Amino acid sequence: MGEYGRVLFMRHPRTVFNDTGLLSGHIDVELSEAGVSQAHRAAAALAAWQPDRILCSPLRRCRAIADEAAAALGQDVIVDERLIELDFGPLEGVEKAALEQQGLSFPWQIVDGRSVAAPGAETFEQLIGRAGHFVDYVAKLPGKTACVTHGGFSRAVFAAVYHEPVELFWDRVIPNVSSQVFVTNGRRLALQTAGLTPEELHRRADANFVPHDSVSAAFSEPTDDLSSN
Repeated sequence: MGEYGRVLFMRHPRTVFNDTGLLSGHIDVELSEAGVSQAHRAAAALAAWQPDRILCSPLRRCRAIADEAAAALGQDVIVDERLIELDFGPLEGVEKAALEQQGLSFPWQIVDGRSVAAPGAETFEQLIGRAGHFVDYVAKLPGKTACVTHGGFSRAVFAAVYHEPVELFWDRVIPNVSSQVFVTNGRRLALQTAGLTPEELHRRADANFVPHDSVSAAFSEPTDDLSSN
């Protein structure tokens, strides 16, 4: 098996908006008490994974992990605006249960195969397109790249890599501080493992876990075959 790079996407810790059921989006919300503990666990695991670089959303719920891990590794965090969460527009800061009272709803409705976002908000297609451009960029990076980001963006990565239908991609569960690890051949990403807790990531890092042969098989398939999965 050839030498592959790896790309890790980790979701931020739990926030006060997560606790109260509010939509965060681009709002720079604080971590909850549980989130502070999660951030320390996640940062320790990320440092143990020993990435060559750490890219991060500009929002502090992501920086809480990235800054601590980077300090342990003697690195600087690379802030990348492309990693920011879906822009919920007028839904940001609104409790999910109160949306109907304002004539709003989330997830966005799908009409004729396309998402209909609230006025001024980002559509699912725009988010997936943003994630796709980022995937094209990060797939070319050598070594190990860690990306600390958000649940919506992480879902969009899967949709961009595997061409998932817009009707289904938001249904994917991305827990706080979970890691999704992809392998890159310099051109494309293939999933290695998903939903790792910080402790699982730490154990795999300690064991010097390497991609399974199935990853090599995935890259040997024609691009058209992969895109139809």
